[in-house]
Amino acid sequence: MSVGHKKAIIKAFHDETAEAGDVDNMDLVNLDKALLAVVRRLQDERPGEEVLFYHAPLKDRWKDGLPPQNGKDKRPSDEEWYRDRFGTADVWVIGAGQGARLWGDFREHGIAVIGYDELGDLGEFDSREAIHNALIEDGRGKNPSNHSLATWEFVHAMKIGDILIAKKGRSVILGWGKVTGDYTYDPERAEYRNLRRVEWNPCDTPVSLNDLITTKTLTRFTPNKKWLRDAFELIDAASGPGRSPNFNLEEMGIPVGSVLVSTRTSEEATVVPNNRVTFRNENMSLTAATTKAVGYHTNPCPRWTFEGRNLSDIYDEKYRKKPPIYDVTTALTDLFVEESQLHRILDSMALRKNLILQGPPGVGKTFIARRIAWCLIGYQDPRFIEMVQFHQSYAYEDFVQGWRPTETGGFTLRNGVFFEFCERAEQQPETPFVFIIDEINRGNLSRIFGELLMLIEADKRGPEHAIALTYGASGERFSVPDNVHLLGLMNTADRSLAIVDYALRRRFAFETLQPAFGTRQFREYLLEADVDRALVDRIDRNLSALNERIRDDKDLGPGFQIGHSYFVPEESADEQWYRGIVDTQIAPLLREYWFDRPEQVDTLVEELCRGE
Repeated sequence: MSVGHKKAIIKAFHDETAEAGDVDNMDLVNLDKALLAVVRRLQDERPGEEVLFYHAPLKDRWKDGLPPQNGKDKRPSDEEWYRDRFGTADVWVIGAGQGARLWGDFREHGIAVIGYDELGDLGEFDSREAIHNALIEDGRGKNPSNHSLATWEFVHAMKIGDILIAKKGRSVILGWGKVTGDYTYDPERAEYRNLRRVEWNPCDTPVSLNDLITTKTLTRFTPNKKWLRDAFELIDAASGPGRSPNFNLEEMGIPVGSVLVSTRTSEEATVVPNNRVTFRNENMSLTAATTKAVGYHTNPCPRWTFEGRNLSDIYDEKYRKKPPIYDVTTALTDLFVEESQLHRILDSMALRKNLILQGPPGVGKTFIARRIAWCLIGYQDPRFIEMVQFHQSYAYEDFVQGWRPTETGGFTLRNGVFFEFCERAEQQPETPFVFIIDEINRGNLSRIFGELLMLIEADKRGPEHAIALTYGASGERFSVPDNVHLLGLMNTADRSLAIVDYALRRRFAFETLQPAFGTRQFREYLLEADVDRALVDRIDRNLSALNERIRDDKDLGPGFQIGHSYFVPEESADEQWYRGIVDTQIAPLLREYWFDRPEQVDTLVEELCRGE
């Protein structure tokens, strides 16, 4: 840790009586003593939590104390921004249940809720200590300090007028709202009876964050003004004009009388007053014109061009902000792979164009796939990513092109998802496009890819290698653009699947993901997610031992290990959470593995649940 960072941390966290002194003139010894005093005081204030100054929320509090770079920071300070936006109100972050299943309830009824129904009316407890003891009696662990703090603050610290941010897991914001009512206990509700009234402002689309936040049910975020400022800038951007499908052609620089050309049919539409077009001799919206042109509803932007430029590009230049850079450092923030492996994956994708991530269930193949795609693209943008899942009924007609029935009883030639993806990529050759195929070994690969098995090879890309498609019109040829990357995901523990087609294997690089139990990254993640250290030790120890048994079994092997993602908490994680995962997810998988040895499975499950 640099001297400058130490000084900034001490200034941000000192209690104005003990540690601070004249920080700027301290020698190194006294500086370290002052920093140690800050650490110890924070440990006392945050029992059971590790003090991590380089991770949110602590990072946000001291980073603001660093001097501006080159004196160019002319924006209002974060304190000024907070005061202008929220005044004296507190800002809280609240979880919307596992998988955000309560978010609909939040919005529909204008409420925010927390659990702990087994305690009854939380307002009847006269102290946090009383709640703490009741939670211990209820089996919430030996030191449920996070739970007791959340319940006490929900009832007593939160005030009418405070701001609530609803989150999903550790990286997604669903919306924000203003608290409009005092704490209420509603015994008529089937669950989550502890509630407050809230006037919600849902995000148009959920906002993904780069920095992870706590898994705790409720956290006061008022001190973390830098984080709040960044978060609300993302929320505001996601709710602004750039998200609206009702774009204005004139504002986009496309005046009345302009001619638009369909990228699907080459038909033309003329822009007329009131933000409408004349298409097939009818005045209609651009969306309606798209529907008539291609036969089904879709986003109109990519379907039309003006003076050779795709409308989506014109639209983005007008409304969208340039997203922040997404690089390897950003991707590794919440991944449990080594930097060298991620670099190897990206190098393979760049060289071979096609790669398959393989591994046992729960190692995060789908999770890491999007981060690989964002690293290749350079920033997060869903327009350049497509994802499908192969299955036994999936066919060439779904993937590439085929005849489909119409409402009138006839048939029409419909392009498949990969065909359309390649057409979009061809229009933006400088941008990497990533096509993710989940369960790639579940489909009949020769039937799905057809003649594209040749075209997806890295040295067979581009118009010079174009060929006629099975259902293509006479003289029509198709090629896979050079900027298209295929990323397949394969579960190595599915016994029902045959080995991957050798013709496909030859065209893909392969990378294996391993369970992260026992790794530094996974352990730090759980500790930062407020999982009790003793429980982290049990998860590491028990699952590592179980995976060793699986690896050594001659009927199973490394491909059948248990992945770490089963134990990545979305919300608060305690003994009840751990046992629930073992009983409902791990035990059924083990019974499938050792279906002929039920006694052995019972013993293994008992060992997993054992307290020590």
